[in-house]
Amino acid sequence: MTRRLLLAGGALLLGVAALGFGGDPMAPGFGARIFETGSGGHSDYFAPGTASLRNLALIALGRTGEVTRA
Repeated sequence: MTRRLLLAGGALLLGVAALGFGGDPMAPGFGARIFETGSGGHSDYFAPGTASLRNLALIALGRTGEVTRA
C-alpha cells in the first residue's frame, strides 16, 4: 500500500485523514463571530489590559453577550 502526503489549504492530508489548521476562520463561510482584539499583534492576545484578553476571558466564562465585536 502506498501512502500519499498532500498539503491542501493549510492541512496535511494523510490518506483520508486531515491534520493541520483546516479552514480559514476569517472566511465568511466558516461561521465565526469576530471579536475586538485591539491594536496589538498576534503575540499580544493575552497581554494584560488588552481588549483581546478581556474578550477571551468573557468567552471562557460563557458571558458572550458582553464580548465586544470587531
